Amino acid sequence: MVQKEKTIRWGIMGLGNIAHKFAQDLLKIEDAELYAVASRTKEKAAEFASKYAVSHIYGSYEELVNDSNIDAVYIATPHALHKENTLLCLENGIAVLCEKQFAMNDGEVEIMNTKKKEKKKLHIKEL
Repeated sequence: MVQKEKTIRWGIMGLGNIAHKFAQDLLKIEDAELYAVASRTKEKAAEFASKYAVSHIYGSYEELVNDSNIDAVYIATPHALHKENTLLCLENGIAVLCEKQFAMNDGEVEIMNTKKKEKKKLHIKEL
């Protein structure tokens, strides 16, 4: 008997254009669910969620990371916030996918990788 892979419940932090592209692609992956989204306002999160049938909507990034059902978060915030947002997720035990410009400098990358190792989460690297 073939065992079914676990469905990864994804959250998205930041809901600009790149988040829409990620959400559209995520819908094509069998073992992935766009479970939650967060923006600086709940209204923007609700508008985004309605386009992708997202069940959990948050008006802050802190609310998103406090949802223990989230397995991984896609960081779609501006570059200058990547370090802060990545550390917030990792501190709460959530794996992170952060692309575009991954961090502002090598020092930020080192801090993020140190936290990743401490929390034993997925490998972080710039794509």
